[in-house]
Amino acid sequence: MICPACHGYASADLMNLARHIMEKSDEPHTDWLEPFKLQGLISGNGGYDACRSVVEILKGASMTEKVTPPLQEKEFRGTMKEYECVEVSHHNEIAKKIEEYIMQGWRLHTYQATAQGSMPIVVHYLLFERG
Repeated sequence: MICPACHGYASADLMNLARHIMEKSDEPHTDWLEPFKLQGLISGNGGYDACRSVVEILKGASMTEKVTPPLQEKEFRGTMKEYECVEVSHHNEIAKKIEEYIMQGWRLHTYQATAQGSMPIVVHYLLFERG
């Protein structure tokens, strides 16, 4: 099983993995232990019983599955981007449409052209983003 905190250590023995987690006092390991209320177990202070507690948390997970702590609410600190897809039927209109959207504060994110049907009708799609 791969260490669920640092993803840099792996062991088939859950007791060795638990010992690894408890011996580390760096941020990924302490952050991983926090939701389980096991912070006091790190740095080898907890002994065998503490190690068994960590093993119980790790039990039941498959050898490749990542064990994740319970979800915690996190504050969103970014701004959402806004997207708008515009269909242009003729290639002569593409430059005009891009200029129109740029003047409104948008930026071209993606351009796609598709041919539809047995008589190829080319349709152009412009995806703009803002924010």
